[in-house]
Amino acid sequence: MPVKKNISPDVIASLRSVVPGIFDAAQRSGTGHRKHAVALYNLQTQCHDADSEGLTGEDAFNKEFIRNLNKILGIKKREASAEKVVKLVATFVQVSYEKDVQMLAQSKARSGADADDVFEDDEELDVDTASSRFVELLIKYLLQGFQAKEKLTRLRCCQIVAMSVTSLGEIDEELYFDLVKRLSERIRDKEAGIRVHAAIALSKLQSGEDSDGGEVTEALLGLMQDDPSAEVRRAVLLNIAKSPGTLPYVLERARDVDATNRKCLFLKVMPPIDYRLLSIEDRERLLAAGVNDRDVNVKRACVRMIGESWLTFANQNLLELTSSLDVVDSPAAARVMQALFAAYPEIPENLQFDSELWEALTPEMAFIIRSTLEFFSERKDADNVDKHLPEAMRLARLLETFGAKLEGEQDDELRPDLEFVIHQLLLVAKMSDFPDELGRREMLTLMRKMVLVPEIPENNIEAIADIIRKLSINEQDFIRIMVEVVSDV
Repeated sequence: MPVKKNISPDVIASLRSVVPGIFDAAQRSGTGHRKHAVALYNLQTQCHDADSEGLTGEDAFNKEFIRNLNKILGIKKREASAEKVVKLVATFVQVSYEKDVQMLAQSKARSGADADDVFEDDEELDVDTASSRFVELLIKYLLQGFQAKEKLTRLRCCQIVAMSVTSLGEIDEELYFDLVKRLSERIRDKEAGIRVHAAIALSKLQSGEDSDGGEVTEALLGLMQDDPSAEVRRAVLLNIAKSPGTLPYVLERARDVDATNRKCLFLKVMPPIDYRLLSIEDRERLLAAGVNDRDVNVKRACVRMIGESWLTFANQNLLELTSSLDVVDSPAAARVMQALFAAYPEIPENLQFDSELWEALTPEMAFIIRSTLEFFSERKDADNVDKHLPEAMRLARLLETFGAKLEGEQDDELRPDLEFVIHQLLLVAKMSDFPDELGRREMLTLMRKMVLVPEIPENNIEAIADIIRKLSINEQDFIRIMVEVVSDV
């Protein structure tokens, strides 16, 4: 135990003026709270050292601190001066915890132990200091305010606890469970603002075991799903521990009735999470909800998540990202890709499709090529369309090649992929102007053959009809060709 210094009792006598002065200074400025918190810590240390027989000085500091804190407990929500005092209190708790850790590290160093060992055993942080005793006293005092009849008092007490709980360090087990119990009661408070702060505090008390299905997690999940206040649901969404057990419920917020909550999911909650942790079905549902959202800001947030987070996890490899989606059966993949290209046009502009790639098309690569050409076509960017679009003759030969592969494929699991590649090639062919006569004839002959295939997919028939229309000289010629095709069928 450190030896106490002989400090004048005047330090204790000055508390009535010094502590209010620090509180007053904190209210006057939106910055500098750490400086004021350090001043309070130093004052607390001096008061403790001023008494060599008991804790009179420490008690005097604690009482004066609580006396000044009481003045803001009944002040209305969003009052600037009160908010600054709350921030001061939370910062003081944080500084106290940091100083205790620092003191323990120094003690370890003096005893010859490695200072890094301080953080390897949580029990080592359970030291009895003036700061730790003050924090315990403060929490117990605030818990009394949880039961107050005045809603503003309940609000402020929950707010201070929510802002301070991450800096509590080791607290008494009985106090911990009491804190969890009282917060669990406050998340059912009739005032939404109180439920918000109680939910935030409770989220920060989730242990590793609890985050996968304990009582605290269950209570928070219920709150996120059923609370009538969008602000409360958002507080849980932002703060609940993300784990395999909670992620499915988090993803449900993509359908939240509040647009801000939906935007928050895409902009703040999902970006830090590797999309590969989600199942393909979950990815599809999440992206479909985002790009089809009626609120334009939610759509932008979804696209930003893909462009800045998911692409980063995919090492900026568009093919790798596309391979993580079920493009063959996805109803949303096309809209997702077009929205991504529209927000980040440099992505399609930097793509290159060499000859070897065309000969070995996968469903994902065919989808990217079609989406790229479609993007440039809709922007009427003829130069980039011509740059990537093969000649009509080559397109016809590619369609013949993959058609032959499909005809000879006996594996029912592989056939849908080949059908998808053929459909993408047909959509690419629709974007061609067929400038050379030889290519036009080759493509027309192929289209007439393809439409006679017995099990041709319906969406291919529509694409073939559109291509035949482009290849026809005029409307009468198109009708004549289609009549001939129907007669052949």
